[in-house]
Formats: sequence, C-alpha cells, structure tokens
Amino acid sequence: MHYGSPIRSGLIAAVVGVLLSSCQNASGLSPVSNAMQSTPTSPAKTKKDYYYPPELWNGFVTPPNTSAPPPVDFEIIFAGNVTADFPNPLEPGYGPYDPFCPPSQTCTNISVFYTASTNTTTVEFSAIPPYYQLYQNISGHGDEVHFGILNGPGGKRVKCLKWYTEWTFASAPPQVTPVLNVCNSKVVKAQAATTKSTVFATVFVEESFSPITSSQPATAGTWIDVPYTQYGGSQQKQPKFKFTNPTQQTIFTANSGIVLDQSYPSDPECLKDLYCDENIANLELLNYAGMPPPGYSNSPFVKMQFPPPGKIAPR
Repeated sequence: MHYGSPIRSGLIAAVVGVLLSSCQNASGLSPVSNAMQSTPTSPAKTKKDYYYPPELWNGFVTPPNTSAPPPVDFEIIFAGNVTADFPNPLEPGYGPYDPFCPPSQTCTNISVFYTASTNTTTVEFSAIPPYYQLYQNISGHGDEVHFGILNGPGGKRVKCLKWYTEWTFASAPPQVTPVLNVCNSKVVKAQAATTKSTVFATVFVEESFSPITSSQPATAGTWIDVPYTQYGGSQQKQPKFKFTNPTQQTIFTANSGIVLDQSYPSDPECLKDLYCDENIANLELLNYAGMPPPGYSNSPFVKMQFPPPGKIAPR
C-alpha cells in the first residue's frame, strides 16, 4: 500500500545518474561539513576498453521542516575522491533537475569538490541569492522536490559508492535525508559486443527516519536503474541487490517494487558519454508519470523477491 500523494498528470521529475563503486572507504562515511574544491577529471579507459555501466537514480525529498531561514545548499556526499566520475564540465542545473533554479531557466549553481580532511567528494546544489528560494519542481506533489545530476562512466564493473544527502543552512546544523544506497556488486560488462545480455532493473522504494504510515508518509523516495546481467537470458529471475544505510539514523522503508529487463543503451557511445539520447530517455522514465510507484494506477512494478528490510540500521 502506498502512503504518499496521489498521482497527478504533468509531472516532470528530477533524475540523478549515479555510478556506484565496489570500493568503499574503510573508515566509513559520516555526515560532515565540506570545503576545498578540486577540479573533476575524465576517467581513463581500461585495457579491454570496458566502461562502467551507468546507474541511474531519481530521488525526491521533502523540504526541511523548519521555521528558520531556508536551506542554502543540498549536498550529495560520496566517500573517497570520486571527482573523476563526474563530467567535466559539469552539466548546468535547470528547473526540473534543480529546485534551487527558477523554472524554465538555466543555472550554473552546481559544483563538485573533494575535501581531503574528510576524504569525501561533494556534489553541491547551491541556492541562488539574494532570495535563496527553493522552487516547487514536481507538479502535483507540492511536499516533494527533486534534484538531478549526471556523472560519467569508465571501467569494467558497476561502482557502489557510499554516499548520503543533506540540506545545509547558513546558521544551523545540516539535516541529513533518509536515502538508501542500492548496489549490484557483481561484475556487469558493458562492452558493446558482450555475449551476455546487460539490462537494467528499476527499483523503487520509499524511505523515512520514522515508521511509514498513512498519517506519517515517507519523506524520501528512490527510483534507481541498476544494471545487471540476465541469468541465462531469463526475464523472470530477479537479481539480488544490496541495500545499505549510510546515515547515522535508522531508515524505515515501504512500498518497494522492481521492474526487470529495462532497456540498456545499445549505442556504444553511451558507454563513453552519459549524456547520450538513450541514457536520457531512461532517466526521463524514472518518475511518477513514466514509472508510477507500486500501488499507483498503471504501475509496472512487481513484488521484489529480495526487497529491502523494513528497517535498516546505520552501517
């Protein structure tokens, strides 16, 4: 049963293309403040010319519930120095992808930087002065906003970066949001001529720091396209993914579902350029209109064979 807002027409969702890494920071990842900017660099090819399959993430969060001044930033914080996993130059933000950007305008308020003292990489969406306004950018869901970035591939395995998200304020502590990490740590070859079929599984899950009920809906939600290799061509056997909690609070989940065998880009250029048409088309499906969550009218999602636990403790 879904406890969120009813589906409305005209939704334009924000989307995030995220590459996850099998290598995680051994010291773990805790919410921290960030500074010290470094320039992203392009990832190098491997000897066999494999590239990381893109992992596409589209998430909504509810704005901070506070009477204090509005947030000045929204940050996605990754363990380790992963600046090379983001395009250079970084794609400018705009209305549907960036609720700090006025609707129908193009903005350049997104930055990527590495902080050596905490060994973290931050993708930062900055509010635009002088008003620092947060614009409602998800039609029919006024209590939710979406953020979006794209980052680039390079390698031969799906990455599983450890990352978390938070709101930041000028004169108040950051507010971490309840977003899970979803990972397929198995090798997924993205070479164009591969003999095995690489496809996406789309996973949806609602998240919150409190039990999710009809009177207390989820405060975050995730659509994520996770690449996997079909089992002997089967379109029925579900892959098993790992759900982890990168925050310091317990995350509660609800309303999870999966859609198997989603189209993986056939154009070899998509293995080098995340902004290719096929990747963008896949991203545009990850929303209430393109892929309604479980329990919504015309939802394509089915019950997961390996769902996330209903309660996930910090790791």
